[in-house]
Amino acid sequence: MAVEIHLGGEQSTGIAAGYGTVRKEGAVVVGRATLSNGKAAFSMEDRGAVSGGSVSVSRKLTVTGSEPGAGILSAVGLAAP
Repeated sequence: MAVEIHLGGEQSTGIAAGYGTVRKEGAVVVGRATLSNGKAAFSMEDRGAVSGGSVSVSRKLTVTGSEPGAGILSAVGLAAP
């Protein structure tokens, strides 16, 4: 789980952590984490499933707090063995 925070101009910082919890809900795997940096906190919930030959992933991202002029980049990466 990683988030890159852009503070305006060329300034950016990254924060990363593993999932705080992972559990299976039927055929869906759900991972949750909360990251914070300064004035903002990011709560994420990732849901992933495999059906046939397809993988589906969705992310719910909730931001609390504020940092004027800032933005975030959130990505989901997949790797195959």
